[in-house]
Amino acid sequence: MPFGAVFASLLLGLVGVFLPLSALGAGSAPTALGRVALGLICLNVSIGLMRRQPWARWGALFAALVLLLLNDLLAPPGGAVAKLAILFGGVISILLLALPPTGKLTPTDHPQRIGGLAVASVLGVVALGVSLVWGTLTPSPESRATESPIRISGLSPRVSWKDFGSGIELAATNSKPLFVVFETSWCGYCRKMNRSTFKDPGVVERLNELVAVKINAEDDEKINGYSGRELAARYGVAGYPALMVLGPGGQVRSRTSGYLDARDFLAWVEKGIRSGSQSAS
Repeated sequence: MPFGAVFASLLLGLVGVFLPLSALGAGSAPTALGRVALGLICLNVSIGLMRRQPWARWGALFAALVLLLLNDLLAPPGGAVAKLAILFGGVISILLLALPPTGKLTPTDHPQRIGGLAVASVLGVVALGVSLVWGTLTPSPESRATESPIRISGLSPRVSWKDFGSGIELAATNSKPLFVVFETSWCGYCRKMNRSTFKDPGVVERLNELVAVKINAEDDEKINGYSGRELAARYGVAGYPALMVLGPGGQVRSRTSGYLDARDFLAWVEKGIRSGSQSAS
């Protein structure tokens, strides 16, 4: 059996065990279900590769492609895991593409195996480099939460995000409503809103008239007396991004979850500000 198929089988086996276990800490049911499903697929394909099943090579390529494209949604919180998902998916793809396309997973002659391994090694290093650069260029929720309202260049206004402790105090002092967003590092729609909705000039202007708070829902560290995980439990957060308009005392006026574009977001915020107070969950 070619070395590439053996190595790919071991990698898929590791992923197949790790993803279902990581589902225990998933922030939402769909994410947990996705991790379990992909984990079971990877385990099945790993066994198929070891048994030299004709379909296993193509099944492994499919699983590797999912790892490459959906790692942000399926990987547990933390950039390191997402980078490993990119690396594993890339290495598995290259190793299997280097095999003869017979589907029989039979050994090839020595030069072909060495050549395939060399190509896989080089492209695996490239995949790792790309994942490291991507992780460096993608800011974490913690770093984004402390962004100033104006870019260093002074040309583009940004939302002045506060932590919850500072925000609730500021809202009470100035009798202003709060906008609160709960997010996680693995949430794809959270990143999409950070890239688009929260950079829209109209949204930036409106949120800076309120008190805007951004919370990492899986952070156990307390900032000004509050941790993100405790606040997520207190307000009954079940999906991400979780968006809330709170009164100055912290009571919920309106809540929703999922992606909203700038127009829908502004309409929802205005409706929440006008609505009556509710009790916090």
